[in-house]
Amino acid sequence: MKKALLVFFVLSLVIATAATATETRVTTMGENNEMLKDEHNIWLYPSTINMYPNVMGGHVSEGTFGVAGGHWKIGESVLGAYFDAYSSYVGFGTDPDDKDGGNIWLRNRINLFYGQQLADMPIGLRLSMWGHGDSQEDSPQEFSDPNYDNSYNRFEAAFGVTAMEGKLDAAAAFGMTSFTEERNAYDQFLSDVDNDVFRAFDRTASDGSFDFDVRLRYWHEMNEKWTVIPHVSFESMSLTTIQKTPFNFASTAGGPINTMGFYDEYEWDNSGTRFNLGVGTNYQASERVMTVTDLGLGFVSYTGEESRYSAPNATPLTLRTVTEEGQFNVVPYIKAGLEGEVKKWLDVRVGMVSEWYSEEWDQSGSFLSGTTTTAAPNYLHKAYGPNTRTYLGTGFNFGDLHIDTQLDARFLNDGPYFITGRPQGDYDGEAGWWATQVSIRYDFN
Repeated sequence: MKKALLVFFVLSLVIATAATATETRVTTMGENNEMLKDEHNIWLYPSTINMYPNVMGGHVSEGTFGVAGGHWKIGESVLGAYFDAYSSYVGFGTDPDDKDGGNIWLRNRINLFYGQQLADMPIGLRLSMWGHGDSQEDSPQEFSDPNYDNSYNRFEAAFGVTAMEGKLDAAAAFGMTSFTEERNAYDQFLSDVDNDVFRAFDRTASDGSFDFDVRLRYWHEMNEKWTVIPHVSFESMSLTTIQKTPFNFASTAGGPINTMGFYDEYEWDNSGTRFNLGVGTNYQASERVMTVTDLGLGFVSYTGEESRYSAPNATPLTLRTVTEEGQFNVVPYIKAGLEGEVKKWLDVRVGMVSEWYSEEWDQSGSFLSGTTTTAAPNYLHKAYGPNTRTYLGTGFNFGDLHIDTQLDARFLNDGPYFITGRPQGDYDGEAGWWATQVSIRYDFN
């Protein structure tokens, strides 16, 4: 689980997208949300909601209606609400799809937006909430079927401002996550001599995370066709997990009940930082062709400390400590996208992302039993190499209705199958779709 945190942090360097009406356009142009002035920007810079006052849309991915909502101008303000059907992981990010890195799923409740002009500067606010819980309390409790009471919650607030006559976008986001788990299990099984052996334990776990993110971009117009966009972002995160597990054993082997005790406590503290710096371009080659590029570097640093106390009955206290350090560099990453108008109603888009990365992961620790300390095995992992992603998409425009698609490569290989919408071929045990994802947006004029 801990290494997954670093993996997520790495992904957040190069994927600045979130599920909304035009996610597909941003993705198929090389994941270039920073380089495009698009309604999708509201998830990174909430103040940009003022530029798109009357929009309604949704997003479909892998056969699921994942996101639906819109925002409308009411008086001098713009109010918006989006409902997200996707589940997300607890983790570092402050973008809606950047929650990966843990083992706790969160279900999105609602995302609320507010925009208004403050003097000559548009400002915006986003509030997002995740949360769910479940419990079971059987009496009498069934064997091997634990009673439990779980609760998971996350809250995010992001504030953005657009200044300098629309050239500077800046935003700061703050997020908190918490969860608690309580579990009680009672098991019965037969020993080798057919005597009943009972095991009962209570487990409580608590988890809390804090993350803070700041980002900005500046639109420097070189001429009427060419704009240079430097951008930077920084993110800091901390996460603590505490788990306490007392066991009680009751055995009837050999006559009267014999009770034994065991106690286990686990604590994990970790922190991380992410830094991303890049310079992009937005070039309007003609009225029908636009290209975007982004060249930058990313850096991730992660530190984790784990402590585990074990106290079996009538034995010395055992303490295990582990320290993990990791870093991931993307030097450089290159993103590029092209959008061309074939007909008034049809756009074609291509995009690519190429990353050159290096990573290092180091783990060390020790064991304390009574008064004796021994070193734990040391693990050192290093890797480097390229990672490339490519995209092909289309955009259909019917007046104020816009439908963006990311084409499935298997559809291009096998052709359409008009009854099911799947390609005729079926490889790797799965049949593909015409489109990997589809976004729909309607502009109210």
